[in-house]
Amino acid sequence: MTRLETEVLFGGAAFAVLASLGLYLFDVYFPRPPAAITEYAHAGNMVEIHLNLETCAPGGVFAEMELNCDFPYVGQRQPRINLWWFRGPKRGSTQAEINDAINAPNEPGALSLWGVVVRFNDAGHLSYNGTEIGTVQLTTRGLREER
Repeated sequence: MTRLETEVLFGGAAFAVLASLGLYLFDVYFPRPPAAITEYAHAGNMVEIHLNLETCAPGGVFAEMELNCDFPYVGQRQPRINLWWFRGPKRGSTQAEINDAINAPNEPGALSLWGVVVRFNDAGHLSYNGTEIGTVQLTTRGLREER
C-alpha cells in the first residue's frame, strides 16, 4: 500500500468518526422535538381518552349521548380504511363495549369516538365543536382483549 493510499484510507476513517461525533453532539445540544400525538394517532397508535365529568352532566355537550365520562375510552385508527375503534362503557354501565366508526375526516387531529367526530391537538386537548371536553394521550393499553 502506498503512502497516498494509506493517507486516504485513514483520512476517510477519521472523517467518518468525526462526522458521527459531530452529529451526535448536535443531537445532544439541539434535540428534535418529540413527534406529535396527532401524527402518532393518525398512523394507528393506541390512544386513551378521558372525558371531563361536566361533558356528560346535565347541560353538558354529551348530556344526551351514551358516552360515560367516568371511565377512559381506549382505541385506535385503522389507517388503511380510516376506521376508528374505541372500547369503553355506555352511560350507566361499567361493562366495556367496542364501537367503531368511519365518519372522521382523514386527517391528523380528528377522530370518531362512538360516531361523534371530535378534534384534538398535540397538547392532548380534546374538543367538540370548539368546546374542550377532555384529554387524549398515547397509550399501550390494549383493545384486542374485548374483540
